[in-house]
Amino acid sequence: MNMTTNMKEIESRAYFRNSRYDILPLIPNECFEILDCGCGAGILGRTIKQRQPCYITGIDLNAEAAKAARCSLDKVMTGDIETLIYSDELAAGNWDCIILADILEHLSDPWALLKKCYWLLEPGGVIVISIPNVSHFSVLGPLLFKDKFHYDDYGILDRTHLRFFTITEIRNALFNAGFKIDLVKHNEYDRQMLSKKTRLMFSILRTLSLKRSLNYLAVQWLIRAIKC
Repeated sequence: MNMTTNMKEIESRAYFRNSRYDILPLIPNECFEILDCGCGAGILGRTIKQRQPCYITGIDLNAEAAKAARCSLDKVMTGDIETLIYSDELAAGNWDCIILADILEHLSDPWALLKKCYWLLEPGGVIVISIPNVSHFSVLGPLLFKDKFHYDDYGILDRTHLRFFTITEIRNALFNAGFKIDLVKHNEYDRQMLSKKTRLMFSILRTLSLKRSLNYLAVQWLIRAIKC
């Protein structure tokens, strides 16, 4: 199997094929040296490089994904981000942007990683994060009414998640690492794909919780923070 065929096969898998167009707008156009932690097959990085001139280094734990990413990114490292973040290779970079898309929840010490990212970034550099919201109603509902906290193969309660965050906790983690939050967005489930009962719950939550409704409706937080 040649490299082109192999890459298409890898990118067709759900884990690797995510283009993360929701992350793209959070990455400033002027960023040149970018570190993508958990780069997968390099699809997001490839899209960034099509939009702006930049040098992208990717890191992924999965060797097969990292191999595919080398077709698109300038440099790819294979291994555990919690170990590689302390490597001399990364310390030598002049990083404008570090991407942590669905990474922190998989780490044993995400707070230490955020502090290290702060010191790796150039002044004015940004960190871009996406993270599941454990305050989502799909978690709170079963917990409150059925005493259930059921792990699954994917989603907020993915079995591989070691840490859980609300918007308040991830804000605090960034603040304690030295960052100033610049932008907060969110993703929600496509309501047309949900049952009538669930859509009704959406409406009730919006009515009852008013300004706090996003705390329960956001399935994922998207955050950009700056090193001041």
